[in-house]
Amino acid sequence: MVLNKRSIEGSTNISDGVSLKNKHIHHYTDENEFYKSTNQESSTAQEPDLRYGKVKQTKGSSTFDNNTNTESDEHKKSIEITGADKLDSKQQDKQEHKHKHKQLGDRKKKATSFLGLRPSKFVNNRGLIHGFGVFMFVYYLAMMYVRVEHRGLIGIADSIWLCNLAVIFGFVSIFVDNAYIMNIAVNCTFIVHLLWVIDVVTYFATGSFPLGNAEYISWPSITWGEILTTTHHAWFVPMCMICLHRNGGYQDSVWFPGSMVLVVPVLSFSRYFPKIITLANGSTFYLNINMSHEWWSDMKGWPFSLIPNGTVSYGIFLLSFSLVLFSVSHAILKVLCWITIKK
Repeated sequence: MVLNKRSIEGSTNISDGVSLKNKHIHHYTDENEFYKSTNQESSTAQEPDLRYGKVKQTKGSSTFDNNTNTESDEHKKSIEITGADKLDSKQQDKQEHKHKHKQLGDRKKKATSFLGLRPSKFVNNRGLIHGFGVFMFVYYLAMMYVRVEHRGLIGIADSIWLCNLAVIFGFVSIFVDNAYIMNIAVNCTFIVHLLWVIDVVTYFATGSFPLGNAEYISWPSITWGEILTTTHHAWFVPMCMICLHRNGGYQDSVWFPGSMVLVVPVLSFSRYFPKIITLANGSTFYLNINMSHEWWSDMKGWPFSLIPNGTVSYGIFLLSFSLVLFSVSHAILKVLCWITIKK
């Protein structure tokens, strides 16, 4: 039988291939192990990593990639946590700052609650205001010198008059940088100063004092030094208004309790001084500080004749009159300062 060469070659190739395969399979104990090994070898082949544009081993390097991924994720999380911590710390700082600021404000309110004090300072025009403070201080020293020279040590009692206390309050307010004290001085003396100015202007125009509030400047026992050192009735309130301009203005809590609480001890202390004193030259001087003993003797006629004369009844009247007087002063000053000065 003649065999075809191709059939012979094909058979030999097939047989060879089968024999080689069998030989290779027989190298392993089981055919499944063979296929496992071939799959393992094929899995170690390199394949492109589409995420990073690099070639990586799918199985051999998978553990490394997983580690790096977990590390990068942990790093991102740590960055996010630290960033959040920073934001939280900033917010915490802001909240703490607001809380401290609120506590400070509460402490200031508590510390200044007595007499309605407010921490209003002289911020604007400080040079001019300090000049006014020095002027008030020198003026007060000159006023006391003139009083002591003419009346002796009893002349110091003139400082207890509310209109003279106002000068003390004025320069002390500037030196301690507290505008509220100056507000009290203005409220306590505004009406008295206004009546004094009306009396003096009318006297120079007509030769008579319609109110009798400033009639003492025509007494024979009054010196020119005393007249000059009583001119603060005219300039004190305008000067204070200049100082309060753009420095808190006229405050609402001045009338009560500020002025009303002040007048009670002042009137009580004024009664310890006599109504009339005898000077070194033998003449008498009508003192009656703050009209604590009786209504001013030069202010006569109606309605002054209706004022009671008894000690207790007159004291009640004087306190009631002060309440009305300071209330009227407060209302006028609020309107006046609203028109003329800024807070």
